[in-house]
Order: sequence, then C-alpha cells, then structure tokens
Amino acid sequence: MVFTVFAFTLSLVSSLFSSSAFAQSPTSSDRQIRGGGITRTATSSSTSTTLSKLEQRNEKIRSFALQMQQRLSVIVGNLEKTASRVETQINKQINKSASSTVTSVDFSASQAKLADAKKKIDELKTGIAGLGQKAEEIMVSKTPKTAFYTVREKLVKAFVAKIKVIHKELLDSVKLAKKEIVKTNAQNATSTQDVSDWKTYRNEKFGFEIKYPKSLSIFEASGTINSSEPWFAQSGYLLSNISFYKEKDKVFDVFGGVKVVSTTDRETIRASFDPSEKESLPYWKTENINGNDFIFFDSEKIMGGVAYTVKNSRAYVITGGVNKNDFNKFLSNFKFIK
Repeated sequence: MVFTVFAFTLSLVSSLFSSSAFAQSPTSSDRQIRGGGITRTATSSSTSTTLSKLEQRNEKIRSFALQMQQRLSVIVGNLEKTASRVETQINKQINKSASSTVTSVDFSASQAKLADAKKKIDELKTGIAGLGQKAEEIMVSKTPKTAFYTVREKLVKAFVAKIKVIHKELLDSVKLAKKEIVKTNAQNATSTQDVSDWKTYRNEKFGFEIKYPKSLSIFEASGTINSSEPWFAQSGYLLSNISFYKEKDKVFDVFGGVKVVSTTDRETIRASFDPSEKESLPYWKTENINGNDFIFFDSEKIMGGVAYTVKNSRAYVITGGVNKNDFNKFLSNFKFIK
C-alpha cells in the first residue's frame, strides 16, 4: 500500500508539469509593461489601457500562482499521508521486533530519515502557503513575462525539486527499515544456529531432548520441589525439573531449565512459579518454533524468557537463558523424541 502512495505522488508531480496552466505565458508584447507602472513614453490617453493590460497580465500570474499553490498543496498532503503510513509501518515492525525472542531490530537510521522528511514537509507547507505573496513581490519589479517565468521556474520548480527530495527520503526510510530487518534477522539466524559446541540432553521418560552449553552441569529432580528451590514453589503438578547450571565459588549459577508439569492450564502453570514472580508473568504471545506451539510469558525477573509447549496432557516449561539470544538458542533446540 505504501508504495502505491509513492507512485501516486509521482503521478501528481507529472500532471503538474503537463497542466495547461503551467504552459501558459504572457505574450511578447508585454515586455514593455512593468509591474510597478507604465512606460515613460505612454500618453495620458493610453495610461488606462496600459494599466488594464498590466492588470490582466498580473491577474494571469496570480491565477497561475493560485493554481500551482493548490496543486502543490495536494501533493504535499499526499506526502503527509505517505509519511504517516511509513511511520505506521515502521512502528509495527518496532513492536514486532520488541516482542521477538531474539535481538531487537535497530530502526534508528530509518526513523532519523523519516523524521528529516517530516521536518522538510512542514517547511515545504510553509513555503507553498506563501507562494501568492512571493508572486506579488516578483510582479512589482519585473515585466509580466519575466515575472511569470520567475514564478514558474524559480518558485514552483524549486518546490517540485524539494518534493522529489522528500519523496526519495520517505522511500529510503522504508528501504532502510527493510535492510535493518534483514540485517538483524541474518545476525539472529547466525546466532541461533551456532550451537555446534553445545551438548544434547535427552530425557527418555518424558520424551524430549534439548541442547545446552557444554560448560554447564545438569541437575535433575522429580516430584514436588521444595519452596526454597530457585524459581519454583511447591506444586503438586511438578513431574520433573531439569536445571542447567554452572558452579562458581560454591554458588550455582542457573543458565536455564526444563520443567515438566502434569497440567496444561495456563494459570496453573503460572502458579507453579514463586508467588512473588507470578504477577510479573503476564501472557505475552504464541509462536510456533520447530513445529511446536509455544506460549510465552513476559518477565524481567527470569533472565532470557519463559515459554511452554504442550504434549500428551503435559506442559514443558522452558526458562532462563542469560539473554534473549541465549534463550532463543535454548528454546529453538528443544524437540520431542516420541
């Protein structure tokens, strides 16, 4: 849709140059008539006739300036609509990127280009609004033909040149946004796939496997977990808890884990977390990853993220990761084996 608007803007500019109003010009006989009065050789009897011709020629210029002002205003209005649609498009991508489980896209370049274009649109509107006054000033000091030429070539075409610059900036802002998305997606894809040095944990009992950094150790527990256990409170639904951690100075630094619970109820799963964290786990989104529909919770307390998928009336809750990239790697390498 936004590119259709771009094409429409260019068609409006083309129609401006092809209009009959743009092609008109006072006759060569007007060269002796000055905007500020009459020629010195004019007699008193011809004064009124000369003034009348002068006014007729000036009125043509005023009419031309008015037509161009109206047409240019339509084009600028179209540019404003285009800018608004471009901004909406970029904001949608920003919101989509912000909710991604991977690195968010940096739209600063496209936003800066858009902001510059919008600023120029405001300046252009002010200039076009004063087109009539500028034309009057030119008519005072020049012959009608020269005045017409100046209004057309110096003013109107200058506005058209600015319109084309703004048009290009808006188009560039869309192209930049797309490049920023492609670039970030490529980085995320590389980051997501780079698990060649990770180990694979396989759980035959609950039918899944997941990759994890080779530097981590594994702790497995089944049944109800004591409320002192990190991340979880007592829950009769908890079947298994697998944690991937690194021990440093007798302190367990948990990277992430997989919790298997015997319920698929979303609120019950939320309740299986520590009560102090439950309220900070609002539903976020649903996304299909490797053929599994994952439901995501949003939490600033649980590092990389929280998501779960369902199979055989059980929920497999995956938590942790140092950041969104690590969580995405962790999550994307989870799969069922039966």
